[in-house]
Amino acid sequence: MSLRRNRWRRGVTSSVCGYLRDLLIAFLPVRRIPRVLRIVLLGVDPKFVFLVHPRRKEDIYIAWPFAWPFRLLLRRYFYSWLRHLPPTILDVVKTPSGVNGVIVSSTWLPDALIHNRKASLKEARKCIRFAVKLSRKGASLGLGEWWPFLTKRGEAVQKYAKDRGMQVTSGYCGTLCSLQLSANEIAKVSDLRLSELRVLILGVGKMGASIAQALVNEVGRISVFDKNRVKQERVLRELKLQRGKTVIAGLESADQIPSALVECDFCICTTSNLNKILAANELPHGTIVLDDSRPEAVPRIYDKGRGILVLEGGLLKIQGVRMSYDFGFGNHEEVFGCLGETYMLACDGGKTLAPTVGDVDINNFHNMLGSRERLGVEAGGFRSGSIFVDPSDIAGIVKKKHVRKELDVNE
Repeated sequence: MSLRRNRWRRGVTSSVCGYLRDLLIAFLPVRRIPRVLRIVLLGVDPKFVFLVHPRRKEDIYIAWPFAWPFRLLLRRYFYSWLRHLPPTILDVVKTPSGVNGVIVSSTWLPDALIHNRKASLKEARKCIRFAVKLSRKGASLGLGEWWPFLTKRGEAVQKYAKDRGMQVTSGYCGTLCSLQLSANEIAKVSDLRLSELRVLILGVGKMGASIAQALVNEVGRISVFDKNRVKQERVLRELKLQRGKTVIAGLESADQIPSALVECDFCICTTSNLNKILAANELPHGTIVLDDSRPEAVPRIYDKGRGILVLEGGLLKIQGVRMSYDFGFGNHEEVFGCLGETYMLACDGGKTLAPTVGDVDINNFHNMLGSRERLGVEAGGFRSGSIFVDPSDIAGIVKKKHVRKELDVNE
């Protein structure tokens, strides 16, 4: 539900009333609630639903402060009992365009989801049925947190949702757009051309490989590392086939990561295994990390003295969005790229954009980049947790690296 350093909390009374409403919705013997009743119960007629799950045990008590007595009563059976409960509505998302939505959470913790894939798919279907009840026909369902991974990037539940009048998206195109825009912004604030930037990508799974494909022929150098050597070599071959002036390089071992962080202008992390490769205290001076991994691979650090900035990766800004829920980087207009995609799909109504299921479609990615301004979506700000990061701090680190590079060349 919430992320660490999250100050978002619900009152006991409001959380009790909210969950009684959610129970009513879950047990109503209809596939889709009538529009008038949706507006009465939610205050909006949702065009999209964004699905998440609690990240830690503490998140349950932030969203449901009334749960403490049940925890004391049921003791070690509490979390297994919790898994039998229907999903819950965390917040309503309102936008100036009138394309509104809701954030829905499963009651399952990550350990339960990851260790029983068959049961997790069953839970996903239960959440879809709940989402269908809340929303109009043709609404978009965005998969947040671990749901894309658990549902094979939406492929395992696509037909189930479609048969019930809902379109599923993994949100990977939106996340890819956000990372591309972040790279553009880093170049802009540093007074550099994008083609001058050197980027390190840690983790070349679906998202890491996709951002590498998006940046090839755009930036000056791409270095990649993945613990899976076969996967890394495959991605390197694909990049080298289409490279123009971009230099492509692969790291031979995790021992080379610190020196690569120093050499490259910034790093995009898409793997949650970084804590097994590199400890946070080993980050060298002059490190900028865009951490798009979930759960977070690197603790959020904003250390001006050491020149270490660990930023939220994958953020988009929905202009004028209103919601009380805090994903861990404050109550602002920034949202995760996957939520941004879900919103854009709901706005677009199938005219230009398609949901992302399975691999990222590069044409859909470019269409989304081109449509975002029309749909009121722009690049997210730079944040480290809930702290706003001054762009001048980013520019200072990047410029120093380029001055050092010029001196090395002249010598």
